[in-house]
Amino acid sequence: MNLKTSDMDGTTGVISAGWNYASPDNAYEMGFGLTGYAGARKGVTGEVRALWRF
Repeated sequence: MNLKTSDMDGTTGVISAGWNYASPDNAYEMGFGLTGYAGARKGVTGEVRALWRF
């Protein structure tokens, strides 16, 4: 019986950037982030965040 082996070939480069903002009275925060992948894995992910305090 032959078993498949893992493919460990290839490399992936990752770069991330983001921005956060908090109001002066600390009532809310907002931010976003992006992550890009190049190489064996290719693509972009993103996120948006918001937080309100009562």
